[in-house]
Amino acid sequence: MAAIKGDKTLAELAEQFDVHPNQISEWKQLLQNSAADVFGGTPKAKTTEPDIKVLHAKIGQLTSSTIFNEAIRLKAGVHSRPPSRSQEHLIKKVKSHRVKLQKLPARVSSYFQHPKIDYAA
Repeated sequence: MAAIKGDKTLAELAEQFDVHPNQISEWKQLLQNSAADVFGGTPKAKTTEPDIKVLHAKIGQLTSSTIFNEAIRLKAGVHSRPPSRSQEHLIKKVKSHRVKLQKLPARVSSYFQHPKIDYAA
């Protein structure tokens, strides 16, 4: 307000309020451009609220893509080693996987936290 009154120079105001003179000029310009709106001028059009259906669709799309990316990552992990060529090798891999899962019960229970298979838990 002091800058608009014009009682002091920009340099004096900058020293008084400990800011750069350019900042005072920017604030003055901003106030002059929007003073009517701030102090009871014509109201601007209200911003429209976002469409909830569109937002829900976007959330579903992001969730689907996250599940898809996780499936791709898991599939890549499964195929990172060569496949079993004999029944003995396959049995050995299955037992190894079972032991691994027994050591990580939180991982097994996390599978049942997904909403699509929550009914099975």
